[in-house]
Amino acid sequence: MGKKGIKSKRNQGEIYEETKSEGFYVRLTPIASQGLDYLASDLNLSKSQLIERLGRGTLPIFLLIRSYIRRNSQSKKSSDLGQ
Repeated sequence: MGKKGIKSKRNQGEIYEETKSEGFYVRLTPIASQGLDYLASDLNLSKSQLIERLGRGTLPIFLLIRSYIRRNSQSKKSSDLGQ
């Protein structure tokens, strides 16, 4: 996903002034993958954008903490309803 109104061009960075040149493969447990899905969704990002921002240090840690707290409070509410 690039900048709105700007057409993507091969070998030219859209958001950052560099191209994506490194492939990256990660194997995760299902729970870790679901956690990344939740964090990315909560922050309106793709998993790729979430990892990019984590790697660049541009994602404020309080956003991750807030998302984690929100997720755990929702899990607790749904487990309380099941009892």
